[in-house]
Amino acid sequence: HTIIEAEAIGPSNQQDIMVIAPMSATVAAKLANGIYDHPITLAAKAMLRNGKNIVFGIATNDGLGISGVNIMKLLSFKQFFAIPFRQDAPFQKERSVVAKWELLEESLDQALINKQLQPLLLGSKQ
Repeated sequence: HTIIEAEAIGPSNQQDIMVIAPMSATVAAKLANGIYDHPITLAAKAMLRNGKNIVFGIATNDGLGISGVNIMKLLSFKQFFAIPFRQDAPFQKERSVVAKWELLEESLDQALINKQLQPLLLGSKQ
């Protein structure tokens, strides 16, 4: 909950995996660009330093807009795994994406063995 608490995560090295859900476009941008100014981003930095994976569930109105660059950048890093996601309202909010929350547990299981749950981009019926 605080930066001081988050700083203890690195030295303790007690966590196997981290979940950030929901992850906003702002948090995605900070992590994608190495900005660690919040308990969540600082905890993520500690997990990465310890070689642990991070699973994130994106929820943003701009995931298929400019924020998409940061989401894709995170997915290019070997320690980041996404809960599969889809457009949540393609005709009302054409750039909006949200994770399929029911796939969190399965996403965690796969990330623990360094695999991305597939398919990552879900259609409207998945």
